[in-house]
Amino acid sequence: MNIDDHSQVIALRDGGHMHRVCAAQGVSEMQPQLSMRSRGMSQSSSSKITVGQMSDQIPLEAQLDIWVKAVKSKTERQVRARVINIMNLSGAKLVNNHIKINADLDLQDIARLTSLPDNLHVKGNLILRNCEDLKSLPKNLIVDGDLILNGCKSLKKIPQNTIVKGDLDATNSISLDDIASDLSVGRDLYLSGCRALGHVPALPNVRGDIDLTYCTNLQQLGLGFVCKGNLDLDGCHSLIELPDGLIVNGHLYLEQCTALAFLPQQMTLGGYLDITGCTSITELPAWVLQLGPMRSSDNSRGVSLERNVVLTASGLPESLIEQLVDHHAPGLNFIVDLDASQELFQNKIQTRVGHEAEDLLKALRTVPYAPVVIKYEEGRGIDYEGLSRQAFDQAYHQLINSKHSLFVPHKSTGIYSTKVLKPGQVQGTSLIRDAQDLGIIIGRLARLHAGIGYQHEEGFIANLFQSYQYVVSQRSAGQGPRIVTALEALVDTKQRAKWPGVLKEVQPHLYSEETAFQYLKNAPEDEMFDYAVDAAISLGVALGMKQAGMRPIHEEGQFQDRVCGPRDLKALLKNRLGVTAEEGVDPSLVSTLNEWMQRALTNATPPQLKNIMQEMNGSRYVTTSVGSMALHLCKTMPVPHVMFIGHTCSRTIDVSEIEFKKSVDAHQYDGFENAFLNCASKKYELG
Repeated sequence: MNIDDHSQVIALRDGGHMHRVCAAQGVSEMQPQLSMRSRGMSQSSSSKITVGQMSDQIPLEAQLDIWVKAVKSKTERQVRARVINIMNLSGAKLVNNHIKINADLDLQDIARLTSLPDNLHVKGNLILRNCEDLKSLPKNLIVDGDLILNGCKSLKKIPQNTIVKGDLDATNSISLDDIASDLSVGRDLYLSGCRALGHVPALPNVRGDIDLTYCTNLQQLGLGFVCKGNLDLDGCHSLIELPDGLIVNGHLYLEQCTALAFLPQQMTLGGYLDITGCTSITELPAWVLQLGPMRSSDNSRGVSLERNVVLTASGLPESLIEQLVDHHAPGLNFIVDLDASQELFQNKIQTRVGHEAEDLLKALRTVPYAPVVIKYEEGRGIDYEGLSRQAFDQAYHQLINSKHSLFVPHKSTGIYSTKVLKPGQVQGTSLIRDAQDLGIIIGRLARLHAGIGYQHEEGFIANLFQSYQYVVSQRSAGQGPRIVTALEALVDTKQRAKWPGVLKEVQPHLYSEETAFQYLKNAPEDEMFDYAVDAAISLGVALGMKQAGMRPIHEEGQFQDRVCGPRDLKALLKNRLGVTAEEGVDPSLVSTLNEWMQRALTNATPPQLKNIMQEMNGSRYVTTSVGSMALHLCKTMPVPHVMFIGHTCSRTIDVSEIEFKKSVDAHQYDGFENAFLNCASKKYELG
């Protein structure tokens, strides 16, 4: 699996015009995308006479005829004849003793299909979804695309010499209890819900994520187990140990592994660790404290990425948890909610371009503070916060621009103000939820050091700061329900008599002085209604931000920076954006790139600055606490004839030494500036 979360590629051609070539490294656009939570499979016996026992000198038609007649049941013979007809329509040929299918082979939902001919080579996808009577897979099976087996309830075994170059999806193969150790999978392996599976061998030839969630009988993993992507063991209630020396290049998820009492004494981990709900784990090995920050997959950059270790509802003593949360180690965050209930949150969110707000909120409304990892249907990268910044930034803009938005942009300036509503237009519960939804997204962006910019009226941000102070103080005093009571009063016209008192309580910066309070009490009814709605929106957003886990901030300037980012984005970029280079790159090009970059930033317009940030950071704004950002000169690029490739996880834009040198030699600064400043398309896409 590619450890970079997202890449945008821009080619510099045609006198400096920018062309989008591709995105999301590792994406196979022709392959169907499979959800980490939607798979299944199983296998066991084979026919007495198999194609594998025949000579390839026998014509294919004769071989398949023998396979059909190898079963006695008339119904099964009819089923096999139907399969042969589908294979022939898919272009079956006999090549080097393999039955080669030069297309997808779709056999899903075929009842009474118990096996397939041996030595089968499918050039596309092999789809056997819900073949509930399938007992065995072919010997020497090769699938160049995806092998889809979810719902194959009778399948007991994945045999030796099985090669799948795409994903292997065997979700809910409830009889599957044997997996060959030489299984080769080119991408992700999905075994979620395979409840008969008690042991999984080392599987060194699986190249992507391994999903073993809710394999409720799974007790052990094989010695030498190596996962090249994310290893997900959530809900494996019978798992009693992990092998010493376990290697996981991505994230390790162990939510609700309630029988697991210890982590390995020695282990290599590339990403996050989540032991939420591991109630039997009462201590941690030394390597957890020594983890430090994660590293980008491209070691030439040497970029550090913050690592999270989630301890919520584990069996660790409260005193140890407090020490860990207060433990200050560079790039290492211990995360816990001591008040969290045992109703645990599934923290992997799959989304689609254009649907981020809908998908994120559907998952986060229940537990807004929970750690999340974003997975796009259109992309195949691992989320090391770059995908999260992209998704939450997109969600924020979708919410403020939706037809149900609580804000409207000014026609000439584009600055958003709260929508003017009439009493008959306000549905209290909907307004509160919409405000909290926006607050959850803003709070998550703040946690990612990604601001929302200065798109709102300054008065709204000032009121939001004061509302946030109220929320923080009430929650700290154990008066959380008082916030909800205030919100409900502000959106209920039947409680208008309470509005002056509630407004003074939640917005003391406006109404604490006696003259202001007296004016408020005597204000016309429609004016009072406007004040109440505005206050409800600010308070609802503030509550959502705190629920999302944003830390208390008591200084207004710091709050503004954390929520909005710096006022002068250009100055921040000119100060923070550096130039690095691979070993062996011409030093004169490094100097020239720095000079041209600074010149381009000086000339950049505000929209162009947002383009650069979106390409490099994932979100349009950052906070002043953001880490290093760089243009990185590379001797080679994964795509030829391109100038830039952006990596949002490491806040880096790769620059091709070859293409940049062409621009320098041709004195094409204008072309460089045009491509650099306009690198993001108007419609932000992953592919």
